[in-house]
Amino acid sequence: MLAELRRRGFRLAVISNILSLGLVPRKLASYGIADFFYPVITSSGFGYRKPHPRIFLEAAERMGLPPAECAYVGDTISRDVAGAQAAGYGLAIQIRSCLTDKSDGEIEEPAPDVVIGDLREIIPVVTDPIARSGKWQGEVRES
Repeated sequence: MLAELRRRGFRLAVISNILSLGLVPRKLASYGIADFFYPVITSSGFGYRKPHPRIFLEAAERMGLPPAECAYVGDTISRDVAGAQAAGYGLAIQIRSCLTDKSDGEIEEPAPDVVIGDLREIIPVVTDPIARSGKWQGEVRES
């Protein structure tokens, strides 16, 4: 999925609320995917935490993109969806994880643009106008 997004010209970044300065870069390197991501912005290094729009705007700026051309994928409404939308990102995509209910409980607003259950769904969501329109049904489709 990461290689395909890169092949299609997408730029990828990481925004993480974490206390450690080095954990995220070390984990990305240990997974063999560090080269796919620039920038890697951590709240501990930048000084703002999600959902503050400043951390999202910083990622867009470092990628050389206007926020409206950015999509953000995260598992929480309260931090990820809210922050991406406050920063003016074009898409706020929620991927359900074990942390979703624990972090958000009953929070349902702001609503994500799209909800996915698998990272493989990102490619059609960011490349297919039907998927971006909110009519996405969540099945993995090859594009």
